[in-house]
Amino acid sequence: MCIHKKAVWKWMWMSCFAFVFVCACHIFTLTIFAEEVSPEPVQTETEVVDNTAVTDEKTMPTAGALDTPMKDTPVQNVTELYLNGQTVNDTNDGTSIEKALKTFEKAREKATSIQTVNTIYVTDTVDISGDVSLKGTNAIIKRHPNFNGYLFNVKGTATLSGITVDGNSENCPNTEKSLIKVLYNQQLNIQDGAILQNNKIKRPNGPIYRAEGGAIYAELSTINMMGGIIQNNQACYGGGILLNFAVLNMSGATIRNNSAVDGKIGGFDGDTVGCGGGIGAYVQGMVVSDRDKSQTVINLSGGLIQDNNSEGPGGGISLGYLQASNGQNILNMTGGRIDGNRSGGCGGGIFVQAGYSESYGGPSYSVATITGGYITNNQMLGTNHKDNVLFGGGIYVNGYSKMNKAFHDGVLQLNNAIITDNTATLDGGGYAACPVSITKIYLKNGVALYGNQAKNANEIYILASSTMGAHSGNPKFSIMNAMLGGHPYYWKYQDGTLVPQDKLEGSLIGLFSESLSLHTDELADAMASSLAKVWITGNTSTTRGGIGSNGLVTMGDVDTTSIAVEKQWDDQNEPEKRPSLVELDLYRTDDLNEEIFVGYGYIKADENGQWHYVFTNLPTQTATGSNYHYRVKEKSLEGYMYTVEGNEKDGYLLTNHLSTQIHVQKVWNGKKADFVKVELLANGQRTNVFITLHAENQWTGSFVDLKKYDENGQRIQYTIYEEINNDVYETSISGNMEEGFIITNIEKKKEIESPKQQENKKTNVPQTSKQVSTTVQTSTRMDITAYESLIVMTGLGIYFLMKQKYSKQKCK
Repeated sequence: MCIHKKAVWKWMWMSCFAFVFVCACHIFTLTIFAEEVSPEPVQTETEVVDNTAVTDEKTMPTAGALDTPMKDTPVQNVTELYLNGQTVNDTNDGTSIEKALKTFEKAREKATSIQTVNTIYVTDTVDISGDVSLKGTNAIIKRHPNFNGYLFNVKGTATLSGITVDGNSENCPNTEKSLIKVLYNQQLNIQDGAILQNNKIKRPNGPIYRAEGGAIYAELSTINMMGGIIQNNQACYGGGILLNFAVLNMSGATIRNNSAVDGKIGGFDGDTVGCGGGIGAYVQGMVVSDRDKSQTVINLSGGLIQDNNSEGPGGGISLGYLQASNGQNILNMTGGRIDGNRSGGCGGGIFVQAGYSESYGGPSYSVATITGGYITNNQMLGTNHKDNVLFGGGIYVNGYSKMNKAFHDGVLQLNNAIITDNTATLDGGGYAACPVSITKIYLKNGVALYGNQAKNANEIYILASSTMGAHSGNPKFSIMNAMLGGHPYYWKYQDGTLVPQDKLEGSLIGLFSESLSLHTDELADAMASSLAKVWITGNTSTTRGGIGSNGLVTMGDVDTTSIAVEKQWDDQNEPEKRPSLVELDLYRTDDLNEEIFVGYGYIKADENGQWHYVFTNLPTQTATGSNYHYRVKEKSLEGYMYTVEGNEKDGYLLTNHLSTQIHVQKVWNGKKADFVKVELLANGQRTNVFITLHAENQWTGSFVDLKKYDENGQRIQYTIYEEINNDVYETSISGNMEEGFIITNIEKKKEIESPKQQENKKTNVPQTSKQVSTTVQTSTRMDITAYESLIVMTGLGIYFLMKQKYSKQKCK
């Protein structure tokens, strides 16, 4: 066969032409597409705007060219007005002290019309009522340097908003009174935009004045704080506000950077200790006949009391002074935040004073009920040595010796609280209590006390003493073994050992200076966090206690039960063999029916030889309202077993019996089984008690806690029985119950097959795996050979077709 040269050149030229043609078409298509999608050059939005702006700037006339010339309004250079509520004439222009205005309304009118006025000086007390605001003016109210009394006196109801009242302390060093007084059934409302500030009453130095209420003094009246700010004020009692027979409802607002300072009243240095940096509450004077009105009440549901300072107790709030009140001071805290306050004496955040009992003209003790809000980052500095008891970075509750029935402890009721991350330099990072204290900690609506820090007793410290004068005593306590939400505390002593349940309730003896130091390694769980409404965190004390107490502190609500336990001995009347005490472990089931260990105690014989113990102060319900169930277990005693009868309602009876155990060993001769089961027989009778022997336990085991004697005092005879296939093994048992039993299993020999039986088996032998493999390989090779043949035949067909096509061409 020969291919003609012209034919070859022909195919080459045709191929080149086709390639060039395709490329040309491609380039042509791209060019057309590019022309269709390319936009016309246009000005950007910025350029259009800029051009327009330039055009406008060049073409638009100036404002001055269009406006008609106006006549100048006469400029009034008045910047100050004067206000004197005691003057007779309210028609003065107010531009000088001599021409002072009489009413706030007139001063506001003037300041509105004369916008240059920036200060309205008060030269004598002004009565206010209705809306008290300077909105629409540029003025503030300020104390005149020559006036030291109250600036405003509330008549009826006054509402402050959009107004600043300034005490001008930098120019008024002799200030003796608050910015505002609210007396005798009057009402003051404080809303957003109201600021009461910079009024610093000088330290008292004699009986002329008591330096009460830096910004507000309220007596037999009501203050409602929905907003506003009280800041940078000073007094001896109540750096921001002093309440006397008064009610404060605080749902908003901020009280910050106010101070309560020491002084003297009656001619003796230091006989007056500053109390209540932010708010001071007191009942002074004669007690009214209606007991409900013989109170000062703070209802705190919102707002912020922050960064206030007291040289004595109560950096944030002081319920009472160091002297007893004539009536009760009440704090109901359901919200808000008391944060970053400081005290030289006890109670960096809150101080709760003791007082007289009902039998001695009272009650005049203070009560704080805290069910919501935050008490955080407060400090007890311990710098005021006139206060002999220096406790409580966050809260301190004072008390008095129980020997004197005339006095009553201060009271703190704390619910649903998390108390963590508080620090004490000495003892009781979370809570510390003095000798005359009473401490009750329950589960229901209780607290989670954990993660606090102290040199001794991170969580709880209680001290008894007989050398602290009126504060000497034998403190009583009852401490729950579970935190808010039900998670166990697992209370530990300082050395890390678990505390017995009976040591969590009782009293300490002052004569022996006993103390109780507790801490826990547990943390609050998700349930506690979800239930918490009060957070007491980040508070510090240079001595003791994130919370300190010499009074009555109750955390949670009473909801407890007790479990009684009695023990009997079935030991052939051999008491000399009995231990002196036995540990009892208490277990509890919850909603999920999961049994957890909650505590332990020691039962021992009393003077009559009777064995009794009671688990006390146990919660009855979970946080979700389901009942808890308790079960008592005994720590194992060598040589004894025990049985349990009874229930949690009627008590449990634990009976100890002398016990024995049976040891079993397995020996194999021949092939071993995977495992065997061995049953215990008592006096020849089956007991349905089994042990399982296998390689993992080295084919050994024991029946333990077996009664040694029956009800008639007869020794029980124990033997064993093995469950095994007797067709495969021969079994023999040796030994006795004192030394143990040995089970020997011997594999039985198999029957030898005859030659004929072996030949029959060979005829039925299935094809071996090697034969199967050879067959598979042969089949696979045949498939491949067929495939290769198909390819060769296809190639030959193509060859002959091409030969036939070009054979017609003649070679030159």
